[in-house]
Amino acid sequence: MGYPLKCNQNLHNIYMESMMNIEALLAELDSSQSVFLSSKGQVLKTCGKLQPITIDKNSDSKNEQVWLNQIDKVLKQLHDEGAPNPVVVGAIGFDGRSQPQLFSAEDYEIISAKLFTQADALENIEVENISQVTSKEKYTASVKSALDLFQYTPLKKVVLSRSIDIKTQTEVKASQFFQSLLTQNPNAYVFSVPLVDEQTLLGASPELLIQRKGQNIVSNPLAGSAKRTECEKSNYQLSESLLNSSKDLYEHSFVVDAVSETLNAFCDDLHTPETPSVIATPTMFHLSTEISGQLTLENNLSSLQLAYALHPTPAICGTPYQLAHQAITLLENYTREMFSGMVGWVDSEGNGEWAVTIRCGKVSKDNMRLYAGAGIVESSEPEAEWQETSAKLGTMLNAFGLNLNPSLLAEGLS
Repeated sequence: MGYPLKCNQNLHNIYMESMMNIEALLAELDSSQSVFLSSKGQVLKTCGKLQPITIDKNSDSKNEQVWLNQIDKVLKQLHDEGAPNPVVVGAIGFDGRSQPQLFSAEDYEIISAKLFTQADALENIEVENISQVTSKEKYTASVKSALDLFQYTPLKKVVLSRSIDIKTQTEVKASQFFQSLLTQNPNAYVFSVPLVDEQTLLGASPELLIQRKGQNIVSNPLAGSAKRTECEKSNYQLSESLLNSSKDLYEHSFVVDAVSETLNAFCDDLHTPETPSVIATPTMFHLSTEISGQLTLENNLSSLQLAYALHPTPAICGTPYQLAHQAITLLENYTREMFSGMVGWVDSEGNGEWAVTIRCGKVSKDNMRLYAGAGIVESSEPEAEWQETSAKLGTMLNAFGLNLNPSLLAEGLS
């Protein structure tokens, strides 16, 4: 995830050494004693015991500045104790209802992602049962309620999500999911982060919230999507249609405008393309705009400070923020927790990278929960938004290597 250059210089040596220890790496993944974060063909793995970041019990746990101050304190202490470039890694939730799951590590190493994809072939995991956390009736009704809000309030966009619970026939390992996600999504931000209660957050996000290398920053917001097909001719037409979709371009513009406005306050020469492009995952097309710039010397914010300034973007919440968040709290019948939050790392020099926590699941033994959302705007249709979340959930089931019979698939998604 935008790792320091000094690590890249040692990448080949680490790769060769680790080739001999893939079983140990997979065992460490399953032990939940390390955080694994992938970016651009490399995987950051923490070394040594993870130390949870905690705040004083009398502090306001919903106050982001309290967490930023504590993280700065921990990184400075580790650096003063001799750690050359300590990091804080982990996940931060959608809102203050879920406490950040952050850890400090004195050291880390960079491993080639090829190690995991070249490990022993994976077997599909058999699914025993799928249950809806949000029924179709509830979800489409919430979309209709959002459409009413557009008529009577200043709300312009809201992202409504849903989730499904899955029980597998056997207990599964985090390494199985991590390998599967990395193999199928080599260009995504693939992550494995231990959570409380022996759970693990796993996912393959296509969306970069913020990356900082020195004074250079990059953000790559996504909004507006279409499901790919197996026909290349149809896919070309789909991508062209997405680029010319007034509904998707309208939805995308909210995100780009919000990210550009936030980053412009901290940057010189911020570059925001006038029109989006289309990026492809193995199963979806997304409208994408890569925004880049340089931090001014007086705005030497860390990657995590920048991430907090941006989060949550209209891509996963809506606009205006307060109204969208209130609508989500009112219309969704569950707490998102880490879903649609941010996952990544920051070092003692402020460098780091944070991805939006989408295309993800929460895993524990033989149980997991998967999430998907859709951006609702004035021209949205309830049935189409349900189908979009179904498509995203279906592709995630495949990405996680889950094997479903047709009746379970229909019951779980339609």
